[in-house]
Amino acid sequence: MCSITAAGAKKMDPSITDVSMLGGKDPVDPLDQICKQWFTARRCNGNLEGGSCVNYPEGGFYKLNSKMECASGKNDDCEEDTCQIDMHFANSIEDYLNGNPSWAPDSSQACPIGSGDGGATHYCAGVAPFVYITSEEPTEAPPTDPPSCSDNEIDITFLVDGSSSIEDADWNKAVDFLGTLLAGLDIGEQKTRLTIAQFSFNIKYYSKFHYWPNYLANKLEELRNDQYMAGTMTNVALHSTINNMQNHGRPGVPQILILLTDGESSQGLTFPYVGAPDAYNTGSELHAQNINTFVVAVGNEISDDENTLIASDPDSKYYHRMADFDALESVELGIKSLVCGMTRKNPTPEFDAAGIEVADDWQTEEESTADLYGLVENEDED
Repeated sequence: MCSITAAGAKKMDPSITDVSMLGGKDPVDPLDQICKQWFTARRCNGNLEGGSCVNYPEGGFYKLNSKMECASGKNDDCEEDTCQIDMHFANSIEDYLNGNPSWAPDSSQACPIGSGDGGATHYCAGVAPFVYITSEEPTEAPPTDPPSCSDNEIDITFLVDGSSSIEDADWNKAVDFLGTLLAGLDIGEQKTRLTIAQFSFNIKYYSKFHYWPNYLANKLEELRNDQYMAGTMTNVALHSTINNMQNHGRPGVPQILILLTDGESSQGLTFPYVGAPDAYNTGSELHAQNINTFVVAVGNEISDDENTLIASDPDSKYYHRMADFDALESVELGIKSLVCGMTRKNPTPEFDAAGIEVADDWQTEEESTADLYGLVENEDED
């Protein structure tokens, strides 16, 4: 973690004027990421409309009971929310340190500075401790109880755009974003299972609804060092993703897709191509098949028309448009809050998933767009 030097101390002090820089720009390790999320949650609740501590005169000091838990009923809304946030992240830090006894602090003497958000209006949404920053003005009351990922039986697919328009530093931020989402899930055979896939011209699967946390963490690191750097065949990737859910998803379990992209599809959303006898729109198919789909779109080369067609309704919850990859952290808790609220009680897909388990010795698998669908890559596409 960044050292607490004179400059670093300011990044730990929520009373400073520029709270957007709390915690520095880039996390240096998973523990630093937890700290940064903590600062973001506190900033959300204390500085943005929707947070219970905005313009709060007393400072948000809270009471704990004899078990060192938030003393419910003895705190007002601001105090209670502050307590819930602090206890959640303090426990997360304790769990991380217990699970990583060899962890040592980074010797860096300075934290990098972020570029800011360009003055955009932001709001605070969610329920403490799962509050999150959003550019969408809240239009409805939050749920009465914060959702938990504990014991959730859901199938999640991470589908990340690996096209050549994403630079190395931003690619690392994209993988870090997925890693943070992974860390908040309750992974297990009868709980949450995860598919990790990258697409560009081809599509590659690093896992197919696997349920070993360490295995999945290692697969994310494999993804980090394996960026495709070609076109953006979103239509092919969505077609393949739906097939994977139908074949390897569990029957009766909600299917959730989290798509991270920085650009418009090279050939639109029609699969395999417009004019083909069996052509269909992959975005519309996600809706028709009742697949819960989040879209996180980054930069100014994206297509709102495509992304709103892909994302589930309402767009205010399922479509997140970000100015740059530094802004990804602002939606992590929001997506986690919604995902963790999904259980078998949520609507399940229209198809009857086959639940085919992959073999124990299954290896990372690539699907060739040219071989499978007869489409030829255009080297100029990005």
